[in-house]
Amino acid sequence: MSLQRFQGFELETSLDAMLRLYGTGNFQLGAGAVLNQTGALLHGKYFKGGSGLSFMYMSVAPDGTFFVGIRVRARNPVNGVKLLRFFNGTTEHFSLRFVTTGIAPHYKLALFNAVGTEITGANTGQLVGDDGLGSFNSPWYYVEVKGTVSDSPPGGQYEVKVNETTVPGATGTADLRNGATTTVNAVEVNTQHAGGANDRCDVDDVYIVNTLTGDRTTFLGDVSEVPTVHDSDEGADQSATNNWTPNAGSTHYNRIFEDVPDDDGTYLTTDQNDRVELFNVADLAFASVGTPVIGVRQELMLKLLSPGTRNIQFLYKSGGTTAPSSTVPFNQTAYETKERTMEKDPVTSAAWTVAEINAAKFGFKSVA
Repeated sequence: MSLQRFQGFELETSLDAMLRLYGTGNFQLGAGAVLNQTGALLHGKYFKGGSGLSFMYMSVAPDGTFFVGIRVRARNPVNGVKLLRFFNGTTEHFSLRFVTTGIAPHYKLALFNAVGTEITGANTGQLVGDDGLGSFNSPWYYVEVKGTVSDSPPGGQYEVKVNETTVPGATGTADLRNGATTTVNAVEVNTQHAGGANDRCDVDDVYIVNTLTGDRTTFLGDVSEVPTVHDSDEGADQSATNNWTPNAGSTHYNRIFEDVPDDDGTYLTTDQNDRVELFNVADLAFASVGTPVIGVRQELMLKLLSPGTRNIQFLYKSGGTTAPSSTVPFNQTAYETKERTMEKDPVTSAAWTVAEINAAKFGFKSVA
């Protein structure tokens, strides 16, 4: 299996940054939607849905079997609202919905097929909801779904887990296919609860994996995104490793990192190819250097100063070896976000270790 997408919101410092990452039409906000900061989780940033239409549409490589995980909590969930929707193009195969149990403040999450029929047994059982008094007293749950898009019998396999435990009865086969297509190529995370200002859910730490490539064969479990930032220039030979032009001063790393993107307040620029930037990063804030790492994601906000198309490569340097990404084109004169996800250390081809990440250099390069 390969990691198609992971979104933990720690690197997205504003809703504008989210829009730049997903693109117009693939990221919509309802009234009151924010990136909220709290000390409740590992680093505490999560997406707080609005009371109107709020969703993230995540495109992935098409496949028939996939696993999705999401951290979620809800206040006054509205019966029938879809938390996760599984698509091929505009065709929805099935969904994971909030369902009221009739016993306040409890609700469940249940799988439904495309025509709105609940799949028997494929629900989470009772989860504790909010007390409805305006405070988030409901706990966070980590919910995972396995789905194989097929008719039943013989295919259409599903499984639902909550906090890494398979829910009794929430595994089996059902008709998860709608129409002729047998793959999913997009997952929508929906935080709309179409009611009052408090009728919404919060989400965090979303992953999507499929079975196309790689060696992942099961759920990832309860995963969290841990951010790290550039804290110094690579500096071994600045003419070779930090040779873009800062808009002020001679230090480079602080031109491209800020808690809130300041657009043209600080930046690096170049009009030449083969210009490199490499940076040291702050040590990861893991409890143990033995903590398993499922992947590393780099993000970069960039724009053109005049119309056209330019290219970059993401860079990762370990020891004396630099591993570039494939070429990434960009053509916008307004800032957009590009990203690279690496499931394994591209230098060693082995699983990541915290020690290797802490010692590595990360950056980018302008290319033809």
